[in-house]
Amino acid sequence: MAGTPITAASFARGRLLGNAPRPAPAGTAQTLALPAPPPGVTYVALRAIDAAGNISALSNVVRIRR
Repeated sequence: MAGTPITAASFARGRLLGNAPRPAPAGTAQTLALPAPPPGVTYVALRAIDAAGNISALSNVVRIRR
């Protein structure tokens, strides 16, 4: 999560959400409950890391206005 738009270059400076679920088999739907963002605009994006340490590309960036 971040207060500014998230890019691949800025991803590491965002707030890490440590309650991510353990990986499930490919094709399995998973969910993650986000903490309530602060008032204003918050951006959320994901990256995945597999067991070999390969890091995915940045997901779509979601803009939340509260």
